[in-house]
Amino acid sequence: AQSSKKYAQLFPKENNRIEYLLRSAKVYEGLALLGKASSILLDLSNINTIGKKFVTQQEGWKKLAADYEYLSGDMENAAKIYLQLVSSTNKEIRTLSLVNLEKIYSLRGHGKLNSKKHTEVIDQIIVQNIQPESSLLLLKNVEKYYLNNDFPLAFAEAKKVLKMKGDTSSYAMAKARLIQAKI
Repeated sequence: AQSSKKYAQLFPKENNRIEYLLRSAKVYEGLALLGKASSILLDLSNINTIGKKFVTQQEGWKKLAADYEYLSGDMENAAKIYLQLVSSTNKEIRTLSLVNLEKIYSLRGHGKLNSKKHTEVIDQIIVQNIQPESSLLLLKNVEKYYLNNDFPLAFAEAKKVLKMKGDTSSYAMAKARLIQAKI
C-alpha cells in the first residue's frame, strides 16, 4: 500500500497512478486502517483531471474518506470533509453529508462546541426537506416547546411536521399528532 502511494507521488503524470492509489486504499481498508485509507482517498479526490464522470468519482472518494474518518472516530476530520461536500452538485452526496454532519454535531459534548454550526445544518436539512431526518429534527422542536409549556408554538411546529411532504417519519407524525391532542 505504501509503495503504491509512493509510486503515485513520484510519478504524478502517469496514467495508472489512480489505479495504484485505489489499490492502496483497498489494502488499508482491508487491514482496517481507515485513517490511512481516508488519506489515500483524499489524495485521489484532489487529482486534477478533466471530465464530469471523474468529478463525480472525486466527490465519491471524498465522501468515502469522510465516512472512514467517521467510522474510525475522528469526528473533527470527518466534519471538515462533510462540510466541503455540503456544496456538492450531487444531491445524494450533499444529503448524506448534511445528515452525517448533524449526527456529528449532536454527539454529546460536540454539539455544545458547535451549536451555531449545528443549528445551521439542522436548518439546511429542514429547508431541503431531507426525510425522514427533517421531520424528526422538527419534532425535537415540538417536544422542546411542549415541555417548556409554550403550547401555541408547540402546536404550530407540530402542524409543520404534519404538513411535511416526502418520506416523513411515521413516528414524528404520530408524536406530533399526540402533542397536538394533548394541547
